[in-house]
Amino acid sequence: MDYQKVCEIITKIPDVAARRFKDVQFHKSERCPMDFDPRGFGDGKRTLFLRHDIDHDPFAALEMARVESSFGIKANYYFLTNDTSIFHYEDPDRREKALTAIAEVESLGHEVALHYDCIGEYLATGKPLAESIEEPLQMLRDFGLSIDGCVAHGASRVRILAEEKTFPLHLCNYQTWKETNPTAKTFNANEREITLPGLSLEDFGLKYECYFTRKDRYISDSGGLLWRFWEGQEQPFEQIREVPGGSFNDWIQSPSGDDEVMQMLVHPVWWVKSLGMKEFYYFGTVKDSSHEYTQRVYREW
Repeated sequence: MDYQKVCEIITKIPDVAARRFKDVQFHKSERCPMDFDPRGFGDGKRTLFLRHDIDHDPFAALEMARVESSFGIKANYYFLTNDTSIFHYEDPDRREKALTAIAEVESLGHEVALHYDCIGEYLATGKPLAESIEEPLQMLRDFGLSIDGCVAHGASRVRILAEEKTFPLHLCNYQTWKETNPTAKTFNANEREITLPGLSLEDFGLKYECYFTRKDRYISDSGGLLWRFWEGQEQPFEQIREVPGGSFNDWIQSPSGDDEVMQMLVHPVWWVKSLGMKEFYYFGTVKDSSHEYTQRVYREW
């Protein structure tokens, strides 16, 4: 499936509007910590939050942002600066190029925000959680970028360092925040002790964590698999089902209500071929766009 086709489907549905999280005023409710009334937009349309987690390549993000802009779509981009993406930020010259690309994404009308792995960084290096949030935020904001929100990175190194066969939900990065995790508990992993939650979004000038904003339905290309679905407010780390060959067109045109909120997660790294890129970064190394990773979204089911 080509990404241009995805954008075409979105724009041809008259009752759907792609929105930015930063344009929403959130409040706490019984449904979720960051709720809102989508009818407040006043256009009578269903809300689609098109979200991109940038785990590897900020330049692939820019190419995707350009495609969306050509369709008049506004999306939300979350940039990881450590773990699998540290290559772009540890060297001053590479950092400048990456930040320039991110700034262009923002200039196209998209939201840019933080993708974070503070727990993985702590388990691997002992770096305090607060530093793993504050340092990238300062870097991005000092470059003139407006950062209002964040979303947790599902870092595989957390599972490995915790010596777990499946992802340890108690060490998921979104457990960091007092706004989303009200009960403090202490855990041990990789010979380190960690007490969660330990931080507050408000202290870092952050208004929301994507996983805890209102969402009635969710769709994801995680792992390059089309598509993974789930419904309701539970987190995708806990409830998700893969439907090989599931139709995105059918999904987006089957509303659960006229005021529903949909969240769609797309990783640019899986789509570099349809973005016209010859090369891309994966774990800090350059891969050819014909690499097997990029073929996953084009598989015939």
